[in-house]
Amino acid sequence: MCRGMILISDHGEDLRMQRGKEECPGGERGMDFKNLEAYELIEDRRIDDLASEAVLLRHKKTGAKIALLSNEEENKVFYISFRTPPTDSTGVAHIIEHTVLCGSRDFPVKDPFMELVKGSLNTFLNAITYPDKTIYPVASCNDADFKNLMHVYLDAVFTRIFTFPTNILSRRVGITRWKARKMS
Repeated sequence: MCRGMILISDHGEDLRMQRGKEECPGGERGMDFKNLEAYELIEDRRIDDLASEAVLLRHKKTGAKIALLSNEEENKVFYISFRTPPTDSTGVAHIIEHTVLCGSRDFPVKDPFMELVKGSLNTFLNAITYPDKTIYPVASCNDADFKNLMHVYLDAVFTRIFTFPTNILSRRVGITRWKARKMS
């Protein structure tokens, strides 16, 4: 059975992680992680506690690190994470988290996140701001849905558009600053 994480490369092609000589659906073979042009193999090892094969890659052009886990779990999980260390207590990272999911180049609608909630087969869909990072996780047991969720989220974080007037963003930042001052 072909299971594992799917990585979308900078050229738009699917990179499937698969061990052994077993064929994936559609006749695709598992990736040879030692011969990738756009990525450098940093580490390849088994993680027994997770019953998973793990690969750590570095994107040569951007330096982004990609961790792939392959196991027998049917639920496929993907997330993209960014460091968002605060410079003050205004909550700007959390505001940006919400605006990121307000339309993108490929999905120029007011709220693609809510459309996904209504029409996806996802098992998890969210965006989370921590004190020092913001993550955008998705999960689904359905391959087509999983690819679509990744497409929407990757497009949202890399080619976002703000589909509402800028005065709304200014108002949100102002309210957050007012709340921060009131609490201090």
